[in-house]
Amino acid sequence: MSNKFKLLRFIVTLFLAVGLFSVPALAEDAVETITVTVRVESGAIEDEGTLLPPAEAVLEVNKLLSSWQATPLEALEAVTGGDIEITESDYGSFLSGILGVSDESGAYSWMYAVNNEIPETGVDSYMLSDGDEVVFYFISWENADYAYFTPGSLTVDEGESFTLNLTGVDFTDGEYPVEGAMLIIESDAPITRELNYTDADGNAELSFFAAGEYLISAALQNDAGIAAISRPYCVVTVEEDAEPPMEPSGGTADALPAEPSGDTVDTLPAEPSDDTVDALPAEPAETTTDSAIKETPDALDGGEPQLLPEIVPMPMPTAPITYDDTAKTLTVYGKDIDITGLQVIFDEDESELYLPLRAVAETLGATVHWDAATTAVIISTESGETVTFNATDDLAANKIRFIENHVYAPSLFIIDTFGGK
Repeated sequence: MSNKFKLLRFIVTLFLAVGLFSVPALAEDAVETITVTVRVESGAIEDEGTLLPPAEAVLEVNKLLSSWQATPLEALEAVTGGDIEITESDYGSFLSGILGVSDESGAYSWMYAVNNEIPETGVDSYMLSDGDEVVFYFISWENADYAYFTPGSLTVDEGESFTLNLTGVDFTDGEYPVEGAMLIIESDAPITRELNYTDADGNAELSFFAAGEYLISAALQNDAGIAAISRPYCVVTVEEDAEPPMEPSGGTADALPAEPSGDTVDTLPAEPSDDTVDALPAEPAETTTDSAIKETPDALDGGEPQLLPEIVPMPMPTAPITYDDTAKTLTVYGKDIDITGLQVIFDEDESELYLPLRAVAETLGATVHWDAATTAVIISTESGETVTFNATDDLAANKIRFIENHVYAPSLFIIDTFGGK
């Protein structure tokens, strides 16, 4: 996509119409109201998060007119109390600031989308419809695209897995899956900090184990360290599980919530026999193997041992890095890292987790050597690979931090260096 075309689209999208349009007074029965939602996202220079969560705006519409009313600009003014800036330029007037966020250099600009599509008309001439969702976002018009989650909101149970899809919208090429974006999760509920990234299809699978509301966004930067997408937005409501799983008692398991009657344990709704425990609805199939069955204890009812199916738990995928901020525990590739006297730092501006490099490396079987003569950090992994970076020259490139004589590295550096070894 050429920058010239992007500039043209930017001018068409954000610049206000030249001149004023006077709307004649009409009869009251010709006026109706519509309700739209407006959200305002930062993210281009200093990511301040969501400046304005979805807010409703009620707008009046003259049914006898087909344009110049119920515009995104009118809706924005309604939800911000008029806290916007209009700037005059050689091209005309344009929307330059929202809620105090603007950029005088012109490299970053306010754009808008309606129902996750980029309109080709000005912000003060696009006519909204009832139920429309408007997003104003602050990006580098030359380097970044609009992005959104599907679904934009959902409700799940505790522990229930769900998938979010992140889609980017390019001015010329249309929609595409956003790969490699790191999810940003905020909630008042306890969160086990895991690094989640979108895959090649733009998907990320998540699950939360505490009831509450979770706000999910995402960040992706290009090679120059500039935001490559606008901030997407999704609200996940996790409801408390109404029927928590029953805990086993005394080494035996009740297959029904009802209490056992007499000296027998009912595991099927069918009537039990006098001296035995019905454990299966039918005899085991011939293909049943010894490894898939186990015997009930003889002491259960004094009868013959019965064959029960053995429940084998499925292995659950684990994130490469997990940090529990409440318990102050850090796990990297399944190994617990001793962080006594150290820190784990989450930088919200960079959406990055910083880990103590030596503690992580040595736990994963690597060695870390400091060469004072060349001010270099040398990492030798268990597989024989060597990673060297100069503390003076490569500090910024690798986003390495020195805090209280300890080296802290971002999670992406840890993953790239050790790769699960």
